[in-house]
Order: sequence, then structure tokens, then C-alpha cells
Amino acid sequence: MDESRAHQMALPAGYQLDQYRIETELGHGGFGITYRALDTHLDREVAIKEYLPRELAYREAGSTVRPISQGEQELFEWGLERFLDEGRTVAQLDHPADLALIRRLADWPRQVEIAARAQEPHRIAAYLSELAGDLHTHWNRGNDEPGLRFLQDDAAVSGAKLALARATGVVISTGLAILGVEPAEEMR
Repeated sequence: MDESRAHQMALPAGYQLDQYRIETELGHGGFGITYRALDTHLDREVAIKEYLPRELAYREAGSTVRPISQGEQELFEWGLERFLDEGRTVAQLDHPADLALIRRLADWPRQVEIAARAQEPHRIAAYLSELAGDLHTHWNRGNDEPGLRFLQDDAAVSGAKLALARATGVVISTGLAILGVEPAEEMR
């Protein structure tokens, strides 16, 4: 990410967080920061999402995040619990095909940045086409592999898989909006 657009409280590149070494910030929003990092135990890239709500918290020395005041403590803790719930939901997805789709989604901010820097909007169209194809293939593989079906007996797993499908839809809709295309509400 361009240093001028980096979050002012982001962990620096090279920062060691347990077995993860921060490589770069992928993006940030009102509730936190997402980093690309290297899992030094498994020697593979991972995405790390950090809870750091800009209106409620600040970073102490190192990686410790605290609410800005006692008055914000309850709201900070409520948000943290929702953040952890989201992490637990995503952790339900452990099939390689689910993880491949998650990795593809995590690459979205980088793809937008590359397309913008190179002034090549066709890159976004190509990414969206690949993403839609990945979701379609994933869905169809559920016909042969019950573990890939989006609706499972376990409600938590179903919720996670449906959230993955919704996230894919959000990225596709956002990408189409960037390209000036209005997505269809339904296929006929």
C-alpha cells in the first residue's frame, strides 16, 4: 500500500507478531487494519486482520490496542467480541477450496491498486471474471463433494460459507461499480 495512504497506527513492515512477520498493510477501514504477513513457521503468506476501531481505540507501545477512555470500554469490548465472532466464523472454513476463494478475495485491494497505478481497468474486469468463475466452480464441486456445499448440517459452517458467497458478491458488485457497470439483480 502507498505509504501516504497507510493507516497512521499500522504496524510497520518487518514487525514480528508471534510467528507472523508483517509484510505490508493491505487496507484499513473504520474498525481495523488488514495486513499481508508471512507465517514464519509454515513459510506461507497469510492475511491478518487487526481490531483497531479508529473512533474508539489507540495503539500503545508494540501491538497492544486499548480503548481511548473508560467511557469507551464497553463499546470497545462489544466491538471486539463481534470481531472475534467474525474470526471464529471464518475459521469454520478449512477446506482448501474455501481457503483458495478467501485468498482470491483477500487479493482484491491489491488488484485495484495495481489496476489504478497502471491505469489498466481491464485488470479489474479480468479479476472479477476469475473470481466469479472460482465461486461457480466451488458451488458446482459441492455436487460431488458434500463438504463443499454451502448449506451444511452445522449452522455455523453454513453461515460461514454463505458469508463467503456474500463477500464474493460484494467484491463483484464493487468491482462492477468501479467499471461503471450496474450489476443485474437476477439472471433470467
